[in-house]
Amino acid sequence: MPDRSDASQAADLAAACATWADRWWDDDAALPWAPPGHEGVADGVPRHMVPQGARYALALLERRADGDVDRARRLLDALCALQYDEAGTDIHGTFRIFAETPHPPPTPVMWEDYDPNWRQFLGTIFVLLLRRHEDVLVGAQRDRLVRAVTLAVEGEPPRRIPPSYANIALMHAWLQVEAGVLLERPALVEIGEAFAAKIVERFDRHGCFDEYSSPTYYGIDLEALGLWRSWSSSAALSADGARIEEALWRDVARWYHPGLRNLCGPSTRSYGLDMTTHLGSLGLWWAAAFGFEGAPLPPMTDDAPHGHDFFHGPYVALLGARVPADAAPALTRFAGEHVVEQVIDEDPARVATGWLADDVMMGAERGTADLSWWDQFKPALAHWRGTDGEVGVLEVRAPGPSDAVAAPGELALSWDADAAGDAGRGLASITVQRSGPVVVEAGLLRCGDRTFRLAGAHEIVSVGEPAAHPHGEQVRIVLAAPDGAPRATLKLAVR
Repeated sequence: MPDRSDASQAADLAAACATWADRWWDDDAALPWAPPGHEGVADGVPRHMVPQGARYALALLERRADGDVDRARRLLDALCALQYDEAGTDIHGTFRIFAETPHPPPTPVMWEDYDPNWRQFLGTIFVLLLRRHEDVLVGAQRDRLVRAVTLAVEGEPPRRIPPSYANIALMHAWLQVEAGVLLERPALVEIGEAFAAKIVERFDRHGCFDEYSSPTYYGIDLEALGLWRSWSSSAALSADGARIEEALWRDVARWYHPGLRNLCGPSTRSYGLDMTTHLGSLGLWWAAAFGFEGAPLPPMTDDAPHGHDFFHGPYVALLGARVPADAAPALTRFAGEHVVEQVIDEDPARVATGWLADDVMMGAERGTADLSWWDQFKPALAHWRGTDGEVGVLEVRAPGPSDAVAAPGELALSWDADAAGDAGRGLASITVQRSGPVVVEAGLLRCGDRTFRLAGAHEIVSVGEPAAHPHGEQVRIVLAAPDGAPRATLKLAVR
């Protein structure tokens, strides 16, 4: 499998992202500020980032320009000081969410008071730094980093991370193995390899991860697989990492539209609807393989939505994007109209379907899993290219288990009229983004210069006014079942 990371493309990515990260450095705190596009500072209160700080330390030590080593060492000391060393508590071994995050209460709430995944996000980087930069991470500083890795591994509850939690599971398995080597604990290596085998077994059932078609977490998966492939002391992890990395790229190639610069829906975990306006770290891997031109990335502005993921760029460049030769063409040039389908899980049932054409694509999920409560779950999506060259996108959300299917030229779904959803009981919604004027009339949905036919048993409850959004102007349409009908149906067809 050839390495598709042209050295100059990887170097360009590392340099651009490191330079972008430089502007957020706070020399007084020895930590990076969160940029405006970080959802954690949406309230306007400045905060210093933690896991992105570890990635910045890696960028600095890889670049080694004047002052970089000293800055990285100060940064790593600051990060170690933010770790919780409180054995017997839920927070043991993890780090403050932000440097300013208050110490959690005696009964902390996960994701609000602390983020348990910081153990994996920082622990993996610390191990990699100790291996790559042992010439400058010496003495007491090395001891602090080794201690931080020890706490991160020991603090992780034994059953918190299931194999289905792909991005964290992949990192954790590698961290257990390498921490076992670092700390000379063979039993920890065995535990890590056994957990890795469970992740591999789950992937191999259907050839995919449960966090399916995620613009953000596919990027983290590839980071972890890069660690397995190139930086593992385990022969099993090395072999499985390379094989699964190859399989993941091939699946991405089936669902990616290079003309629209987006993954076709649906998406199990996404923070935005359009990779050209919202940074998904998968786009950084594309840039490492093929260059910035045509990459599925937003402009590298200060306020880029989810822009803090630019801190991953030098890490991606170091690991290298290894795209199989047979997958590369479909990632750079649209291969023509086609349909795709993928079984994600069987219990509960989850099946993704998609249709990709020259200037439009639609994707949806059907099954028995009810993920309608989760804003990161995007069950039905359509993307298109307007006459102005911009990408328009719409998302359809309905209450209850997703019952949506994409077929050539259409998106069809149904929902229970009594099911609870985020728009209200029995209500579904269509959110249209960056499309131009939105008009619903005579069975048509006009989104700027793109028109869809609306059919099915439903009623339009309301069409909202255009609302500003960091990813682009949005309009929300609310739908309901006809009076007395037990279920509602909706068909969106390309006109």
